[in-house]
Amino acid sequence: MLTFVCECHYWTLKNDLNVSYTDFSHFKYNEKKETETSTDKIIKKNYVEASGCNWSVSNKRPLKLRDSLKYFETELNDHYLIAVEWIKKDKIAFIFNNGSTIFVTFDPVTCDIVEIVTDKFLQSKFQCEQLINVSYAKQVLLCSFSDHKLGIIHFGRSFDRTLNKWSFLDPKIGLLDFSNSITNRKNERKITFNVSATMVATWSKSSLNEVYPWNPLVKDEHRANVHVYKIIGPRLELCCYYHTKQDPIIVSFSKTISNIIFILEQKNCNDPRLDFSTFEVTNTKLHLVKVVTISPFDWCSATIVNAWLNKDDTRICFSYNNSVLFIHDFKLSITCSVKTAFPVEYLDWHPDGNMIAVSDSNGRIQCYDSCLSCIRLQPLTEEASSFVWLDVQSKIGNKKLFFMKWMPYEMTKHPVNQSDAVLHLVFEKYKYF
Repeated sequence: MLTFVCECHYWTLKNDLNVSYTDFSHFKYNEKKETETSTDKIIKKNYVEASGCNWSVSNKRPLKLRDSLKYFETELNDHYLIAVEWIKKDKIAFIFNNGSTIFVTFDPVTCDIVEIVTDKFLQSKFQCEQLINVSYAKQVLLCSFSDHKLGIIHFGRSFDRTLNKWSFLDPKIGLLDFSNSITNRKNERKITFNVSATMVATWSKSSLNEVYPWNPLVKDEHRANVHVYKIIGPRLELCCYYHTKQDPIIVSFSKTISNIIFILEQKNCNDPRLDFSTFEVTNTKLHLVKVVTISPFDWCSATIVNAWLNKDDTRICFSYNNSVLFIHDFKLSITCSVKTAFPVEYLDWHPDGNMIAVSDSNGRIQCYDSCLSCIRLQPLTEEASSFVWLDVQSKIGNKKLFFMKWMPYEMTKHPVNQSDAVLHLVFEKYKYF
């Protein structure tokens, strides 16, 4: 079995992690003025600093990293995340339900935090108590609100070292009201951009089986649950719309062709087969190009959890609630499967397309190659165990995974060994609202 060695770096100052001074595979930040001066602590501190990493976080002006990190952790504790967006090669945006955005810049080589910036721009422009979804792509930020509105912000500038807030990027704001829509009354719309960020699609559950009173003002576009818009500066212009037969599992633009969109849905309620439809986006409608029916194995009668396309749209991976993972190859028309140690809720394809990382909400991480052969994750200095997956929950305690993503290669211009990879995980404290 192939084995990858790994280290885990935690962006926290809290002492609620189960990371000891004798553990040389897991690292967290420490307070500068600590009373304990044990031999184990001194040895680990010397090891961390000799590796080029930071043992503690500086609080020097103007960055004041330690105070900023404490505030970041307070926001994570008091609010819940709406979205996590990888802005640049070394910058990640954390967007909270109160409209606050925290930008974290880090060093991809050491995984140390370089800068933390808090931005209240969205709070000042929108009613953020109704904010339910946010997505960013190539100088366009789209916000979905529960009162059937879409907010679009078009930025005239790109992020750099000095332009590190939304408000610094020459933003222009637009608002689209679709209150006549009858589908998905809570407006839990998901957002997907095309590869050039010139179009965006919003989608929600299908309302095909719901009954509504007849209304002469309600049009087909109001009943549709998939809408495609052109992005014209700070304005959205409706191109076309579509009403799926079943609740869509994924709606995603092609990552290689800007006017191609994919829709995956179950064939019908009692049929485990899946229809993967390819549409061409025109100015007036979605033109169906082809439909591929994917048939899981006969022994699989469980409920599908989610699905994920790879980086060039040639393979799709989907998981079931009985801990079965499938990969379907569109070019070869073959399907393979594997029984995982847990039901897969999160998955991300590695940028080279030959490996996937999967996890459940508890943060148990497992990796597979493109044929679903298991890859063991082995902490660098721990003894080999019978487990092939990495148990992060044993270190972080009662927290749930919110986000998991590989750092893309195309964004990496640092002198990082290409055999290395950074997998970014975001955990939230369990909250009940």
